[in-house]
Amino acid sequence: MEIILLVFIFFLGASIGSFLSVVIYRTRNSKKGILISRSICISCNKVIQWNHLIPIFSWIFLKGKCAYCGKKISKYYFLIELFTGLLFLFT
Repeated sequence: MEIILLVFIFFLGASIGSFLSVVIYRTRNSKKGILISRSICISCNKVIQWNHLIPIFSWIFLKGKCAYCGKKISKYYFLIELFTGLLFLFT
């Protein structure tokens, strides 16, 4: 039971880290609101499907590339999710 709780806490932190990445990116680069629009690929402007938005796993399974155009996705997003998950876990 303790392991399940630790995994849950880690992925809760990773999800919050993913949301923080979106907020940081959109406040710097977007004229749209933070919560109004869906996530899109920066290169090809395609809407990202829900299964490509799973923190940490999506970046690994897609090998750090967009599922549509194949352009590299910054490691920054992966690292924010990972470190936020670890921060939640160790806190």
